[in-house]
Amino acid sequence: MRVFDCFLFFNELDLLEIRLDELDDSVDVFVIVEATVTFKGNHKPLYFSENRERFAPWLKKIRHLIVDDTPDTDDPWVRQYYQRECLRKGFEDASPEDLIIISDVDEILSPDGVNRLKGETRKCYIETLLFYQSLNLMTATARTWSQTFGGPKSQIDSIPNFSEARAIKNMDFGFVDAAGWHFSSVGNVSAIMTKLSSISENSPQVLKMNNHGYLEKHKSNRTLFFTGEKLINIHPGEGFPGKISNNIDMYCKLGLITEDYEAGEKLVDALEKASKASVDNAVFIPEILDPTDL
Repeated sequence: MRVFDCFLFFNELDLLEIRLDELDDSVDVFVIVEATVTFKGNHKPLYFSENRERFAPWLKKIRHLIVDDTPDTDDPWVRQYYQRECLRKGFEDASPEDLIIISDVDEILSPDGVNRLKGETRKCYIETLLFYQSLNLMTATARTWSQTFGGPKSQIDSIPNFSEARAIKNMDFGFVDAAGWHFSSVGNVSAIMTKLSSISENSPQVLKMNNHGYLEKHKSNRTLFFTGEKLINIHPGEGFPGKISNNIDMYCKLGLITEDYEAGEKLVDALEKASKASVDNAVFIPEILDPTDL
């Protein structure tokens, strides 16, 4: 059985390196799909191509697919759907029993998650733990993410639309819990603004959020920019990808880890607290925001 890790890539070079390092021993083929335009149709550089040598240790495993024929349309969702469907080109030579994982670059499975997914004979949603705005900030309720999916190629081929499978839960899917990390909207204010300017969602609420002062306030207050929920500081050691836990100071200097990380809770303790918290304390994410993009 070969393992194909297939994902969309925008400009998240640090997260890509973390992913490749974490899954090097678990994955046979990394399929990176990168487009010449954003979901909103704006032209963008090919960041992987421009930084290819940075990823030299993994190049023999990487299939970099450039999408230069995104439909010319006024609908950003059509662009997103098309670019995600291009992931299929990266595993056309896979055998029916080979494991295919479909995700975005910031949704990173753990080696244990991959191993458990190997044991599944059906397609499965994959649960990952959410971190927001910094690599080590999470909600007190320990939000999770389950739009990543994977399974044998014979099962993945039966999915008619990858984007719809992410957004609309299908009861035919199995479920693999506690299988990795989703590092969402990680970076400084400029990085978050670039993301918000590129995603498919174009609601008035997103336009309001894509403001330097607004985002800076939430970064400073350590609150989640699209709900106002308080984010808690986690020590980025045990329970994190090895590239992070072994290079904490480097990521701190890059602004991707909080400066006071040493005062952060252990991840295992934070998860235990969250498991005891009442569901009544959970914060509602407005439906106006499409979670696929955030």
